[in-house]
Amino acid sequence: MEGIFQRFTSFIKKGFFYSQSLTKRAPISEESFAQNINFLLDDVEIQQTRIPLAVIALDLKSAEEVVLRDGSLRKAVSASCAIPGILPPVKINNRELVDGGWIDRVPVRPAREMGADLVIGVDVAEGLDETEDFATGLGIAMRTNDITRWALSQLQLKDADVVISPDVSAVHWSDFGHLDECLEAGEKAARAKLDEIRSLIKRKKLKKIFRFPFTAVLSFPFTQG
Repeated sequence: MEGIFQRFTSFIKKGFFYSQSLTKRAPISEESFAQNINFLLDDVEIQQTRIPLAVIALDLKSAEEVVLRDGSLRKAVSASCAIPGILPPVKINNRELVDGGWIDRVPVRPAREMGADLVIGVDVAEGLDETEDFATGLGIAMRTNDITRWALSQLQLKDADVVISPDVSAVHWSDFGHLDECLEAGEKAARAKLDEIRSLIKRKKLKKIFRFPFTAVLSFPFTQG
């Protein structure tokens, strides 16, 4: 898998992304992409995972968020990480699907729809650097795109019960060679939120305890009638 990651970084740093995205759907082939996903993941269905899972993607045709809860795990993950312009869209049920982060970077709502009592959002997005130079039209266009995505993610994060924000600002999104560094930052940020998470869990458990007998008492006379 390291090979495809290195190619990501190379395309971005050398500027191949901009030239090749004008002439083809993606500089990395569908076959190469699939081979790497197959190396990482078992050939199982989403509903077979031990932990309930939903995978988020964006439908290019309908502009809708697609929440994949069944079907091929490999196919769903391929769709969810298909970076527009670099990796080819993935076809599922006549939909052209790409990276779900473009429409729902922190999918709180799908988690609640699956029955989650407490939703922890993890925000790894870069902050907006006010010192950036806006000397070119391309730079200005990219800045406005960054602002749009940042504003959307901030709205979505408000619905999470807890937000964990690892400091990965020193790592470019295309640089996959610093995995251990990112994991360490994530663990550090999560540990800093442990007391808050434990407190929320206790409060939610108490609400359930008091809600259950209350509804049972109300229903009891009616069941006798």
